[in-house]
Amino acid sequence: MILLAAFVIAAISPTPAPTATPPPDPCTLVTVVEASALLGYPVLAPDEPTRRAGRCLFTTRSLSDDGSVAYAIVRAPQLAQLTRYYAIVARMCAGVAPGAPREMICKQYVQLAGVTNLDDYFAARTSGSSAQPVPSLGEHAIATDQGLFIRESDSVLEANVQRNQLFELEPSLKLAQLLLERMAPPLH
Repeated sequence: MILLAAFVIAAISPTPAPTATPPPDPCTLVTVVEASALLGYPVLAPDEPTRRAGRCLFTTRSLSDDGSVAYAIVRAPQLAQLTRYYAIVARMCAGVAPGAPREMICKQYVQLAGVTNLDDYFAARTSGSSAQPVPSLGEHAIATDQGLFIRESDSVLEANVQRNQLFELEPSLKLAQLLLERMAPPLH
């Protein structure tokens, strides 16, 4: 009876309008095995809440091995969600005194809360005294103490490998190169 009711409801329900195919899950671009090799420790696959937020975060499985492999491919449609997030985080920075250890990151959160396009987002993510060009990854590749950022035609790629809460440039470069290869459109 329940099966028949479901069939009847499906038969009389209006057919939804076709929708655009969602982009593939970016967290499938790097496997757990590859992320583990980049970090040097076994890692867990990204969890669902992190994936829904557009981030791919592989964390270590052991408390004695502190590290993570993280990346994101930020596209224009995600900016509204990201600016809301950074606006909330920036409010938590209220009252941070000038010269405090978190002063610079809080200023960056305020800047990120106001971005309206990918160029502004890239500029905000790469601002600061630690920003260094990475010519091996292209004209618009910059490393900071927070990660590696590459401005592509329709996105900003973020790559970050950390050990003991410190950014590691060499494995982050390898991660970025791997992602750029896999993001490239197939040749026909």
